[in-house]
Parts: sequence; structure tokens; C-alpha cells
Amino acid sequence: MRRKANADDLYSTRESNDFSDDHLKRRKRKKWQTVVVILSACLIVFYVIEKLRYKFAIEQPQNKMEVREIKNDDSFLPRSDLKQEENRGAASKTAQMKGCVSVLPDEYLQKPHIVKPPNGPVSLVCCNTTVGILNVAVHSNWAPIGAARFLDMVKEDFFSSRVALFRALKGFIVQFGLAGTPQVQHNFDSKGELPDDPSWLPLGPAGGEKEGVKRFQRGYLSFAGAGPNTRGTQMFITFEDDDWLGGESPWEVPFGRLVDEESYKSLSKIYTGYGESPEQSEIMDRGNEYLQNEFPLLDYIESCAIVKENIASI
Repeated sequence: MRRKANADDLYSTRESNDFSDDHLKRRKRKKWQTVVVILSACLIVFYVIEKLRYKFAIEQPQNKMEVREIKNDDSFLPRSDLKQEENRGAASKTAQMKGCVSVLPDEYLQKPHIVKPPNGPVSLVCCNTTVGILNVAVHSNWAPIGAARFLDMVKEDFFSSRVALFRALKGFIVQFGLAGTPQVQHNFDSKGELPDDPSWLPLGPAGGEKEGVKRFQRGYLSFAGAGPNTRGTQMFITFEDDDWLGGESPWEVPFGRLVDEESYKSLSKIYTGYGESPEQSEIMDRGNEYLQNEFPLLDYIESCAIVKENIASI
């Protein structure tokens, strides 16, 4: 026969239930606290990623890596590589003269600019690429420091290391300027970063277009930077007219422009399928070995030479 529950039993049961409810509430509270912490962490990670994406959305040379100490003598390269580099340089200089221009055509002088560029001497540089010839008019007074660095790179056979057109964004820019051989890159990195040239273009969002002419014209060449006074060896060419480049990044100052129709045909053939996939740190570390294995369809500048220096003042 079941006995009646006395007052002590009822109190004990109620206390037990209260304890269970309390325990469940604490567990639920702890669970929600964990969820909130995880969501907060995810939001922070997402914010950091977005900030990084925004920072590197332009042509800045990202992933600056610490330059390792490397011997400055030729013993760094195997004998076979040295021979290959010498042969490539000699052969390319001979071959590249086909299609190179030695005078500025009339149509070049008629090309529009958003404002009149500074007058000064012009040098003609001819580059062999895997898609054809690129004839470049280098205007020393447009960006004296940048123009001098580019001509220095040409004279010292920087481009004979096979410089990849590694960041080609359709309708925007193609970025290049990392040597195919790490030793060559190291030699130029040791020269240090360049101070900015004064911009001759109108700055700010309001200066992006004037009377239908955009700030950065198709075929302009400019050095890339990650901020003020950070230009090194990387540069870009514009695929199309653009009203954004150079507005918020005053170190993006054109120092040259493609000259002739043949050069623009070559520009339009550059492979853009890889977008921003090639990693700059890997190129700096492993050179073209990395690119040829991972991105076999990339195009390259194989050599550049000065055709005529200071041919005119315009």
C-alpha cells in the first residue's frame, strides 16, 4: 500500500526540480554564450578578410617578403643557367628589332590626355613578348624617377629574365615586374624603393573624367605601389581607359604609353584567365619555375631594349 507523501517528501521533490531547472538554464545560457562567441569570432575574421581584400584590390605589390641574404656573385646560378641567360639575352636583342619603331607616329601625338602632360624628352623602348611587340614611349618629364628606373631596368637586362605578365585583369590592367630569376629580383630590390613622382593627373574622385576623356588612358604605363614611396620594380599597363586609377593613389603616375597599333594588338592578346591567382611571394621565391608549373598559359616579356633615347621633346 503506497504511503502518502509527507511534507518533507514534497519539499525534497520541489527542491530537486528546482535544481534541475536551474541546471538546464545554466546549460542553455552557456550554450548560447558559446554560440555568441563563435559568431563574434566569425565576424571578426570576415572583417579582417574584407579589409585585406580591399587593401590588395588594386595593383599594389602585395605579400612583400623579407629578402633573404643571397650571394651577389654568379656562383648563385648553376653554370647551365648562366649560359642559358647569356644566350637568351643575345638572341632576344637581335630578334626584337623586328617590329620596333624608331620614330613616333603622327597618331601617337594626337592621342588624348585628360590634361596636358609635362613637356620633355622621349625615349623609345621595344619589348619582345610571347604575344608580340610592345613599343613604349618613355616620357622622362611625366614621371622622372619612375622613367629613370624603367630605363635602368631595360639597360641592365632585367626583362631578359622572362618577366611574367602575372596579374592580368580583363578590362582593367596587366601587372608585371617580378624577375623570372630570384637573383635578378634581389639585385634590384637592394636598390631600395623609389620616392613618389609628383602626379600630373587630377586627383580625387572628381578628377576621373573630363569632357569624355578618362584619367588613365589605355596603354599608359605606371609603377605600382603599396602606399606612398613604395615603388620598386612592379608596374602595370591599362587594358582600357579608366577613371579610377591614380585618383586615390597618387604614386600611380604614368611614365610612358604604348606607341603603335601593333602594340595595342599585342596588349589585347595577353592571357587574362588566371586573374589574381599567381602568388607574388612564390614568384619572388621560386621565379618562373613556380609559374610554369602552376600557370602554364601565362604570357611573358622576354626582353626589352632601348631603340632611341631622347629622340624628341614633346
